[in-house]
Amino acid sequence: MARRETNPAKIEKSYYITKARKFFRKARAIVIKDGKLLLIKMLFNDGRVHYLLPGGGVEDGETIKDTILRETLEEYNAAVKILKYLDKQYYNIDLEFNGEKFVSHRVEYYYLCEFENFVDGIEMGVGNEFVSNEKTYSKVKLSLDEVLKLRAKDINSMSEKTYDKLVDYLKSIQ
Repeated sequence: MARRETNPAKIEKSYYITKARKFFRKARAIVIKDGKLLLIKMLFNDGRVHYLLPGGGVEDGETIKDTILRETLEEYNAAVKILKYLDKQYYNIDLEFNGEKFVSHRVEYYYLCEFENFVDGIEMGVGNEFVSNEKTYSKVKLSLDEVLKLRAKDINSMSEKTYDKLVDYLKSIQ
């Protein structure tokens, strides 16, 4: 899945970050529970499937770790403890704001985490982030074998290098 940005507020934010010659910073939590990777499954109406790690853009005044804590609470309705840094990846997205085309330079940080208070069966996170007429969202737990059946790009459009580090970690805890 190619990386895209459709949220007008995030496009505007990307524009001003780019004009300031900075990277748009994002943070992702890789959360393992009972040896399984917890993800958000996006099922599109046309049958396509994509998996998301909790996370998102770093807000003004936040650290990468602050973002992970906030985003996992918002998206999983649960708090996490950050265990350790796993990887980072750089990528670009071609965007347009007010008729001006630009390239948003991004860096995404991945941290291994564990839940402090996760309860199965609770609703998705807060707000309308997981409301869409084009797709449905659900929380899923994938075993190592299930993760190995996916491609790196099926999980947050992850790089092969980051995916390999994730798989190595999952193998190490089996």
